[in-house]
Amino acid sequence: MSGDQYWAPGHMLGTVKTDTQQDPTLTLATGINNDSSFAWTAFIVNVYMNNTFTLANAAVTAPGDWTVVSVSPVIYTGSNYVGTILFDTGAPIPNDNVSELDFSYQLHFSGNTSYTFTQEMTPVPEPGTVALVAVGGLLLAQFTLRRGRR
Repeated sequence: MSGDQYWAPGHMLGTVKTDTQQDPTLTLATGINNDSSFAWTAFIVNVYMNNTFTLANAAVTAPGDWTVVSVSPVIYTGSNYVGTILFDTGAPIPNDNVSELDFSYQLHFSGNTSYTFTQEMTPVPEPGTVALVAVGGLLLAQFTLRRGRR
C-alpha cells in the first residue's frame, strides 16, 4: 500500500496491490491530532474504493471514551463503492494540537490486482461551535442587508 495525506480536512489516497486471491485484507490504523479551530464531538470516515469491499473490526484506541457508533453498508455510487464509519464520543477532543484520535478498521476485498481507495476523514464540531458560526453568519447577513438598503 502506498498513500499520500493531502488537503484539509483529511484525504488519504492509496493503492493496494494484492498477490493472492485468498481473502485480501487491509488494516488501516490512523492517528490524528486535533489542530482544527474547534473541538471534535464525532468523526466520520468515508472509504471509497474501485472494487467491492466490506468494512470490519472498526475500533477506537484513544481517547478511551470514544466508540464506533455505526458502520454503514458499502454502496455503489456510480463510479466507486463507499462505506462509512461513524466514531462518537463522551467527551469532546479539544483543539489543542496535542489531543489525538486513534482509530483503525479493516477493508476486506477480493481479487489479485491493484485497487485504489480514498479515506476521507471529517471531524464533527461540538454543537456550541456550530451555533457560534450560525449566529455569526446571521449577523453578517443582517449587516449586509442593512448596508444594501442605504
